[in-house]
Amino acid sequence: MLLGIAAAAAVTVVGCNSDELVHSGAPVASVQVAPPEASVVVGATVTLTASAYDASGNVLTGRKVVWAVADSNFATVSAAGVVTGRYVGSVPVAASIEGKSAVAEIQVIPVPVVAVRVSPSSRDLTVGQTAQLIAEPLDAQGNVLSGRSVAWSSGRPDVATVSATGLVTALSPGNAIITATVEGKAGVAAVTVSPAPVTSVVVSPTSATLIVGQTLQLEAQPRDAAGRPLNDRAVTWSSNRSDVATVTSTGIVAAISPGTATITASSEGRSGTATIVVQAPAIDRVEITPATATIRVAGSFRLTATVYDSRGNVVPGARVSWASSDLETAIVDNTGRVFGLSEGTVVITATSGDKAGTASVRVRR
Repeated sequence: MLLGIAAAAAVTVVGCNSDELVHSGAPVASVQVAPPEASVVVGATVTLTASAYDASGNVLTGRKVVWAVADSNFATVSAAGVVTGRYVGSVPVAASIEGKSAVAEIQVIPVPVVAVRVSPSSRDLTVGQTAQLIAEPLDAQGNVLSGRSVAWSSGRPDVATVSATGLVTALSPGNAIITATVEGKAGVAAVTVSPAPVTSVVVSPTSATLIVGQTLQLEAQPRDAAGRPLNDRAVTWSSNRSDVATVTSTGIVAAISPGTATITASSEGRSGTATIVVQAPAIDRVEITPATATIRVAGSFRLTATVYDSRGNVVPGARVSWASSDLETAIVDNTGRVFGLSEGTVVITATSGDKAGTASVRVRR
């Protein structure tokens, strides 16, 4: 080691005065450097001292000291033994007195981090959004220290996560503290996550055709700006033609009468629609009661026609037209009232759509 230092000292040597020191006494037998090991921060200094001893271990004074550093890229040393740290690492510094040397090991350490500044210090996000945070390590004077490793963490990873580069991703509503740690020092940022706003409402199906009396379940899906489904959002339903089709608070549509209705689902000021076409039910049969009747000439009697659909349900308000098979025997008005004109038997027909029912009426004197 001493030979290595001596070789380096030939390149980087700092002596005391160029004037020869006047001294007398025993020759130098050994040299000691104090402290033998020392740490110095980059840009700071540490002072070393060198002592000469004779063969009996007595301190020799007034001897010239020559200082040398193995690599001036890491540190420099003055003629007075003041070492200045330049770059992080370990470097030997030697003191030579009249051919005898001693070495001190100098550890050059980084400027310590005393605080970490995270910016922005707070951020409001909605679910699905991201934000980039910046961590700046600071020294005691508030200067930013570059080249330091930063470790990121989230206090509530269920609310917001943070990547190794400080990118925050909002996951669910709530509050999370994001921490940046550098060399044992930490800085924080507060993140508040709000539910993503509804930007659209998708109703399915978007259209349907119903028969009077039928029902249909509609589904409404609120979505955010990215098209992601937003669950647990309140939805209100309405119909612009409740005489044609009604809708419940859960989206069940009921067909009331023939026509077209627009069903709207709304959530947080946004809405989607479905078009509902209601058709009259298909007529299956027409029944006249009574099926037979007897009236007198110049008398009258009212028949009743009931219209049924294919499911066997009465079709309310169905149009019925009436007709008599023999207008000289009896006639019938548009309400089903039969008037006897002359003696005989006549067939009265009630027609609705393409279906008809009949009744036999006898007219007698």
